[in-house]
Amino acid sequence: MNASVKFFIVVLVLFLAVPYGINELYSMGAMTTNHEQNLFTLLAKGITDSGISRISIPLIALALIVETIVTLYANRSLNKKDIQVNILLGLAIIGCVFLVKSWELFVFSHAWSYAVFKIPVNVWSWLACWIAYDFLFYWFHRLGHEINFLWAAHNTHHSSIEFNFSVGARNNILHVFYRFLFWIPLCLLGFHPVMVMTIDSLCTTQQFFLHTQKIGKLGFLDRIIGTPSNHRVHHGCNEQYLDKNYGAFLMIWDHLFGTFVPETETVKYGLTTGEVSYSFFNLLFGYWILLLQQIRKGGNFAKILFGRPSK
Repeated sequence: MNASVKFFIVVLVLFLAVPYGINELYSMGAMTTNHEQNLFTLLAKGITDSGISRISIPLIALALIVETIVTLYANRSLNKKDIQVNILLGLAIIGCVFLVKSWELFVFSHAWSYAVFKIPVNVWSWLACWIAYDFLFYWFHRLGHEINFLWAAHNTHHSSIEFNFSVGARNNILHVFYRFLFWIPLCLLGFHPVMVMTIDSLCTTQQFFLHTQKIGKLGFLDRIIGTPSNHRVHHGCNEQYLDKNYGAFLMIWDHLFGTFVPETETVKYGLTTGEVSYSFFNLLFGYWILLLQQIRKGGNFAKILFGRPSK
């Protein structure tokens, strides 16, 4: 069985079996659509989103350890400074995510209360929500590259000159406080808030495992779904790779909006400016400080914040 088939099977199981299993919990009464009584207790019970976190975090830690061992066994050098700051940023993200979850659930449930039609919870609605989420993620991700104040947080993720699992943890804590706002339309459409949060957690976990050079190109799958090859392109600072392959799971959005590019030449990672930093503070706030300095010098406030980034 070749790598393409194995990868496809794993993806198929993840995105079909998990929603089906959660749907069964609903049908057994573990979840109900009684908004006032049950919504705020679901995460505490660990049935969905927090349950996924308890599984994904150990898996991520194991993946980091295994990749490190494999790299050392192959007598390849490790950028220890890069890995250390990546893990530190990842731990900060985990702490902030747990702090924001209750507020996120409150906002989603409030938006859901205004939905004209509450979409029934079944396998098909899970699938529809996932596709809708994937579409919104494409634009959330793309705008993070095209608008300065959003790039101020997202550039942290792209600033590493390495590409390994630890880079998947290299994110800015600031984007945690606004990222979930992009999923509000799903709740207004009538998708259950816990459904939205669960799919978001699954997507976040899936995205982490795309940050590797250990898996090569996967043939036709690279044109259909998010793969390590597609994400390597996204992280490249090569001219032809800039601002490409935004998709999370489906690459159809990149094909539709003209941002899909296959991996052809060797990817060079990092920012086009060549800036390399291992400072926790600078990685979190460095670009924001740059924007504020431009504003203080008399620059146009709206243009600086909403203009295209200088990468």
